[in-house]
Amino acid sequence: MGQADRQTLLRKAVVAVACTLAVIMHAMWSDGTHYIGDATRPKPTPSGARRSRIAAFWERTMNRTTPVERDTAAEQQT
Repeated sequence: MGQADRQTLLRKAVVAVACTLAVIMHAMWSDGTHYIGDATRPKPTPSGARRSRIAAFWERTMNRTTPVERDTAAEQQT
């Protein structure tokens, strides 16, 4: 088997895997399935600067008011 044959087989394998993933992802997208992962596997904990960025993001996210809360707050002031 020559080098060109190996490259051809590798390309075909890559395309086959990509097509399989595309079919799975399209099916998940169509029926609204969410990938959760392995529930038994422990979640990795971020370290250092990444941890503080994530914490800051969640702090901003959790402190946001939803449009419903903003509307009711404006109505209460009037």
